[in-house]
Amino acid sequence: MTKVKVAMDWLAACAGCEMSVLDMDERLVQLLEKIELTSTPITDLKHPPKEGVTVGILSGASTIQPTWTSSRKCGRGARS
Repeated sequence: MTKVKVAMDWLAACAGCEMSVLDMDERLVQLLEKIELTSTPITDLKHPPKEGVTVGILSGASTIQPTWTSSRKCGRGARS
């Protein structure tokens, strides 16, 4: 079975959303059997793959030019 590729990025945020993902405890291990985290603040992988991802998750607010660029990039590279 092909794993779903997931990328996460945070914009102007407090890291609470990322902490919620980590708080899934053993359910996170089960989830990782079905998904591949390609780039996230949790894993410190900064750049999603050039071929894109299945799901892109953005948290926080888009307040300045660098966050606008990140949000547009995530939207173009994700199918969901």
